[in-house]
Amino acid sequence: MQIPTKPRNATGSNKLFFYFIFVISLGLLALNQVCLAATTDTTAIRFVGNFSTIKTTNARRYGSQVVLWQYKNTVVGIFYNADGQTGDLPRGIIQNVKLNPKSGNLSFEAKLTTGLHSCAEHTNVPSQDLFIFNGVLRKSTLKGRLTQKEALHDTEVFSNAKTTFKHEIQPRFDSYDSLEAWQRYVDTELKQSGPKW
Repeated sequence: MQIPTKPRNATGSNKLFFYFIFVISLGLLALNQVCLAATTDTTAIRFVGNFSTIKTTNARRYGSQVVLWQYKNTVVGIFYNADGQTGDLPRGIIQNVKLNPKSGNLSFEAKLTTGLHSCAEHTNVPSQDLFIFNGVLRKSTLKGRLTQKEALHDTEVFSNAKTTFKHEIQPRFDSYDSLEAWQRYVDTELKQSGPKW
């Protein structure tokens, strides 16, 4: 009669199985951390650049400025316009953004109020300036056609010209952990000098 004996490798097999589960667990944990980091990067608002055509003459500023942040596969930003101002510049958030990440083709609109508007129909009402940009975003330039219209009169075009915004090293703008945090910053920016329409 043969007496049953415990397999020689049972203890070793248990140890190998434990180590195998431990290694797999570590791998899954690392993968989870990578996925979590990727999600954070995707939703973060990363400062891209400050592009400007603004020149100063006799302490007065003329031109436009576009500050861009990357959000997922597109951009968000603020458009500023100077027409002789010495104080805070009129500004508005860029809207209807269309960006081709591969070619850099970029178009957007921005609503601003640059002053008061008077005509045969209106007397000293806040202007409704609509800026429309169509062009190409590069690392050091934002080049294309910039059109300014008075939205109170659909057919009235103030300017329509090819424009090259050059990247300015200073000032730099902050990046943000979330769209909500960026929106709070924008709300502060638009509170005093934002569009009145």
